[in-house]
Amino acid sequence: MSLSKLPQHSPSSKDIWGHDPLARRQCANTLTQLIQGITKPYVIGLYGPWGSGKTVFLQQLQLELESAKIPTVRVDAWRTDYLADPLVALVEAINRRQADEATIHGASVTRSSDELLEASLTMALPLAEIGAATTAVATPGWAATGAAIKGALTAAKEVVSRRVKASNDLRIGIKCARDFLTGRRKGDVVGPIIKPLVIIIDELDRCRPDYAVRMLERVKHFFDVNGVVFVIASDGKNLPAAVNSQYGSGLDSEEYLRKFFDYEYMLPDPNAHQFAGVLFQSFGWDEIVPEGNMLFDQGFGSQAEIIAYSKGISSYDRRYDYSEALDIFPKVADWLDLKLRDQAQAFTLLDVYLRTRGREEIAFPQLATFLACMRFGREKKYREIIKNPTSQSFLSQMVFERPQDKSLKPLVEWATALSSWNRTSQQKASVLVNNAVAYGSIDYPESFPMHTRMRRFTDIDLSHITSSFSRLATT
Repeated sequence: MSLSKLPQHSPSSKDIWGHDPLARRQCANTLTQLIQGITKPYVIGLYGPWGSGKTVFLQQLQLELESAKIPTVRVDAWRTDYLADPLVALVEAINRRQADEATIHGASVTRSSDELLEASLTMALPLAEIGAATTAVATPGWAATGAAIKGALTAAKEVVSRRVKASNDLRIGIKCARDFLTGRRKGDVVGPIIKPLVIIIDELDRCRPDYAVRMLERVKHFFDVNGVVFVIASDGKNLPAAVNSQYGSGLDSEEYLRKFFDYEYMLPDPNAHQFAGVLFQSFGWDEIVPEGNMLFDQGFGSQAEIIAYSKGISSYDRRYDYSEALDIFPKVADWLDLKLRDQAQAFTLLDVYLRTRGREEIAFPQLATFLACMRFGREKKYREIIKNPTSQSFLSQMVFERPQDKSLKPLVEWATALSSWNRTSQQKASVLVNNAVAYGSIDYPESFPMHTRMRRFTDIDLSHITSSFSRLATT
């Protein structure tokens, strides 16, 4: 078995929604219908928790808009926050889209891309130049004379004049780009705005605070242009913090941010059970367990199934390990309220744990799933459990979290049993399993996996699983 990782899904124009485990096609349809009718300047805030799949959704939304003949420009803010001013990143993205469109259709842009970029660079630099010019009078090389002050002011005025011109050129350039990309200009004839140019900004909440805030301010100040629509993704938490870091904690950051957005759209919470299916296939578990869920779909409904399960565990048939992990993973992820990215990371750790079991080494898929999810959902408590692998350290977290799903109760039984497992425990487990095999009935099916796995051991405890995680994950 080879190790795997969750691939980064990239939807294509030929298959936008073939991979839609979170059922978000309707969300994109709603936004597309909204955007199609906009002819005024408009900014849409797209909100979803960190790791909730915003980036993939934006890719799908972009393809959906393009299929509706609405041109889009995409900006990955996090990849451009090394720049001093986000205005340059916005203009460069527009220029790239214009160049692509010109190449595809053999057309020429209405206004030079170099002119648009030059205007953005001028707008990004003048404040520093003004400061340099006006403070020059205070340097030792200048005498504090009327001539010196006049020279400094003349230089400053020139910078301001360049900035005013650049501001006008920038707005004209944006309008020309809108007209070119939307097909509004036909030769010398300019028709009405019948569809917008959409600029999508992703990963803004991952940027350094000053860059994130300035991005919003640049959008407000320079892109207040009819027929230009922005879709800006955020987790709803980092941007307010960024505003306060720039303007002080006394500012009402939520109220300040509302000035930038005309409409706010919240992505629905992801479904852990749906996403577990994606992980199951992405990590190749469907090849290991092609039958799907080998245990709980069958539910030990017959003596033959009980016997098959008992023999499978005794022979270290790993398919049962994967099957049991798959069954409980979405329940634990949902219980601990893991975001999609957390689920993917937890599933990766669980995958590594199962794939690195020795040929005849017992696996604890239920408790391994609990620890893997704790690692990314409750890291502080996870570290405490790893350092102090006792029944109480496990149970305290389980009791504190109060799982509502009855199928999670065996986790408590596992932790309790392993805290005092001995020869007597082993003998009782052997009797229970032997009776189930002989008579084809089980009084407590939820406990049967534990007793079947543990009946051959007389001295095993929780450290057998926590030591594995100590090796696999940083503690």
